[in-house]
Amino acid sequence: MGKTSLWLLRLFLIVISIILIYQLLRKILGGSWDLETIILTLVVTNLSYSFYLGNKLSILQGSFMQFEKKFEDNKK
Repeated sequence: MGKTSLWLLRLFLIVISIILIYQLLRKILGGSWDLETIILTLVVTNLSYSFYLGNKLSILQGSFMQFEKKFEDNKK
């Protein structure tokens, strides 16, 4: 995934989170989405965040592998 894809995924996550917070506040104050819709939104938000973290972890692991390779080359 490129930087644009990560940016779009982060934007999607932020928008969904804002909508979810708004709906949760409406539910607390009375009247909102059904409970099933709120739970589904929580699942989608969690899934989106998992994809985002997985991609960031993959980038970090790739960088670490390059670091290890350079370290091994300098060791010889």
